[in-house]
Amino acid sequence: MSDVIQYEEVEGDTGSELALEEQTAQETGDVTVEVVECNPESEVVCDEASEPLPLSYGDHTSGCEINPASNPDTYEFVGSAGDVVRICIVGQTNNLDPHLEVFDPPPSNTKIVDTLCNAGTFNICSFSEDIVLPLSGTYLLAMTDSGVDNAGNYQVSVTCLVGDCCGDVTIRRYKKIVSLPDINNNNLPETAALVTTNGIVQVLIQDAGNQNASGMWFFSDNFRPVSMASVPDMNLNNSLELAVLVVNKASGHAFVKIRDALTKEVLNFLWVVNTAIWKPVSLTSIPDMNNNNIPELVVLAVNNETKAVQGFVRDALTKEDLGTINYPPSVGLSP
Repeated sequence: MSDVIQYEEVEGDTGSELALEEQTAQETGDVTVEVVECNPESEVVCDEASEPLPLSYGDHTSGCEINPASNPDTYEFVGSAGDVVRICIVGQTNNLDPHLEVFDPPPSNTKIVDTLCNAGTFNICSFSEDIVLPLSGTYLLAMTDSGVDNAGNYQVSVTCLVGDCCGDVTIRRYKKIVSLPDINNNNLPETAALVTTNGIVQVLIQDAGNQNASGMWFFSDNFRPVSMASVPDMNLNNSLELAVLVVNKASGHAFVKIRDALTKEVLNFLWVVNTAIWKPVSLTSIPDMNNNNIPELVVLAVNNETKAVQGFVRDALTKEDLGTINYPPSVGLSP
């Protein structure tokens, strides 16, 4: 594994982190992700008789095959709460559509990742998924073909990016906190904190009764967090969404990513402003303005030259530009 991974175009699930990084590359220029090699790299040979096959941080597999298509392969690894783990799936056979599911430790065995890509008849596809581990214990990985109709070879690797696994000092910086209604059915509200852990942008959700904690990855350390807001339910599952506003450090473009607070599904990813002209300072959501039953996002920004202040309004689903809200200019201390 190289120190810098340059992601290639991926067809299929636009909700995967890999596809979103590719979309970023298309809109802002080349994007690379720095991979911290926290553990020695080693090869593990796949053996169906040993499933679930044990993997450690730094391992990559060889000789893995889904055959027959209806037969899932399983793996397991041990992690600690708060570890940021990257799982890479590399398809090696044309027409194989890798489908990764990850389940947290017993007794909950809750599915925390469900990601796939579609290769097409004459192509292979690959993807990666970054996870903030919510619990300490043994995690189960299941690999299948998404259509359960193609056999083929693939590779799995597990890398720890941030956490005790690295042996380095962990630096966390908290940016903002928002409130959420009860999402784990224990009659207690939740809070969501925007935080960077060694530069990686995450949201940590904590039960107000300190009975449950989880996290979700939003952006790599190529991005600087600015603000976060809760957004009314967009996908009709009775859960609020979380929107995070960031700036790409290389290009200066500001983006918003929206995830479901309960399922962690990526619901949208949209460009907002260029920070060479506008400095984004805050983010909020407002009720539907264009009659599509979807809330809007408003990014508050200050013009770097004139100090004019505007709220840029975007449809949270269609990304439609719905205009701007004008405020008195910024004077005195800059926001």
